[in-house]
Amino acid sequence: MYKRDGVGRYLVSVCTSISCMLLGGDDVLDAVADETGVPDGETSEDRLFSVEHVECIGACGGAPAVQVNYELAEGVTPDRARAMCRWLREEQPETVLGDDLQERFGGQRSFDWGPAEPEGATTAVPAFGPLGTTGEAS
Repeated sequence: MYKRDGVGRYLVSVCTSISCMLLGGDDVLDAVADETGVPDGETSEDRLFSVEHVECIGACGGAPAVQVNYELAEGVTPDRARAMCRWLREEQPETVLGDDLQERFGGQRSFDWGPAEPEGATTAVPAFGPLGTTGEAS
């Protein structure tokens, strides 16, 4: 989660650990890279997307898993990953919510997530609002 270089507005992280890989994680990563035009580990010239493969993000029961700005969606297929990238490009939501990603683009969940989290991610950098770090330039 630590980045040496800046990332795009939307950091799309695709799990490629064993459970996700066995259930199509590599195909999801390929779909994201193809739809965004951004290879794994790179950022688009317009800085809209950064794409990366990641190791286990704790959603093995809902594999394959994808995160956008660290907000999770489980059971993502290559077609749904493409649709998610188109949605991000066209709508450019200010805030990304995991529950919204899951409803729009997810499939099987590993477990019931519990109460909805209303704030979501506003940047691709994990931050803590009470500490005044949200939205600062990286």
